Amino acid sequence: MATLDNSNIVNGNTVETTDITQLYTALGTGNAGDITGLVMTGSLKGDVSGTSTNANFARINNNTTSPTIYSVLFADSPVNSANKQIYADSGSDGSGMHYQPSTDLLTVTASFAVTASHALNAGVGSSLIMDTTPDSQNPATSGTWIPIAGVAQFGGGSAFVDLQQIFGFTPAGGFGVDLIITANEIVNPSSPAVPISPSLNAGILTFEGATGNVMYQGWYRT
Repeated sequence: MATLDNSNIVNGNTVETTDITQLYTALGTGNAGDITGLVMTGSLKGDVSGTSTNANFARINNNTTSPTIYSVLFADSPVNSANKQIYADSGSDGSGMHYQPSTDLLTVTASFAVTASHALNAGVGSSLIMDTTPDSQNPATSGTWIPIAGVAQFGGGSAFVDLQQIFGFTPAGGFGVDLIITANEIVNPSSPAVPISPSLNAGILTFEGATGNVMYQGWYRT
């Protein structure tokens, strides 16, 4: 490590060659070295390579109205004190994950979902009042239904969704009473989806015999 020493750089002294070589070595033009205790008052311009060990803060501008679509930055997981490279997934065709400040819209473009993802649309006006019955032997009753949808991730010959863990409810009456579900198996992103039937046990929605991820959609009764 090269540490710059300014003890000889004072009025009345002659700047020696050794004083200059310390600077060259520290800046990497001679042997590789580090600069310790350097405080910059201006701006560092040009391309800089290497690893920063203490770049914990950056100047952030609050851009709330720009119509520009920006790529979302991310780093390797898990987050810890180690140095991480920053990435942006723009995709070979311009797809990927993007955010637009003026609309608060986060967009993810993909051919199909490859990991479990779920959605609950319970905002104003999203519920539905309808009469349902589990079979032809019982009269229909009215209730409030909320839409749900997502992707059940395949694993071990089936795909499943834990309704209690993801949506916070456990069906008490089963299909037609407080849960209506239709689903399609994603066999291949370039092929049509195949309808698949679910089963229900203690709040776990299972799609037996699935060979890939399953897209499901439906309603649950509150």
